Amino acid sequence: MKPFPLFAVLVSAFGLTAAASADTFSESVTFSGDLCATDVDGSGDYDDCATIAGNTGQRGIYEFVLSGLNPDAQSDVSFRLTSPYADLFADPGANNPEERFRLLIEGVNFGRLFDGSEADEAQVNPGLAASVQQNITRSTGSASAVDLRFDLSRAAIVPFLQDGELIVWLDFREDANINRFDDPTVSISYEVPDSASAPDMAALAAEVAQLRAVVERQTQVIEGLTRAIESLQTR
Repeated sequence: MKPFPLFAVLVSAFGLTAAASADTFSESVTFSGDLCATDVDGSGDYDDCATIAGNTGQRGIYEFVLSGLNPDAQSDVSFRLTSPYADLFADPGANNPEERFRLLIEGVNFGRLFDGSEADEAQVNPGLAASVQQNITRSTGSASAVDLRFDLSRAAIVPFLQDGELIVWLDFREDANINRFDDPTVSISYEVPDSASAPDMAALAAEVAQLRAVVERQTQVIEGLTRAIESLQTR
């Protein structure tokens, strides 16, 4: 009797147990209400978002801080900015270039969005430029839902995740006409290692060795009994 078949099954089983897998980590932060309504300029003009008090000490800028992030990203990071009702458009399917804002992520300028040209954001992230155009095309009026989506490469974003935070700015200081931006939400998601404890390969190897020794000892006993039986039969 040979122990190899049973041993091979054991190794195969442990190999399946140790297979790598991943979870999806996601985080989001929302400003509840109309961001432009925090305007501190009572003149009644249409540049309400340009004159918000903000939360950075600079008028016209609102900062979103995504915290508690897993720094061990295993994939590109999917970025999303949504609003159910934002005054960024003209007629349905058209853009109003006076209604615009800059997007900055960890100080990196991703361009001035909805300003009538996607050239600046396209240089930084073509996916963002494409999403801006898609939102314009899908708009149903001068104010419409916004759903910007694009990916950030793992190599570029991982250094910014190491402190567990990601800082995103919406900079309205160059805007001339946004007067509504409801419930803006910034979200990210990416793959991280499986939250289940990783298998202890050294311990698994030790267990396999013990099992193999047991199988070999049992094989030796069976072979000894087989020889004894054969000896009796030949007498």
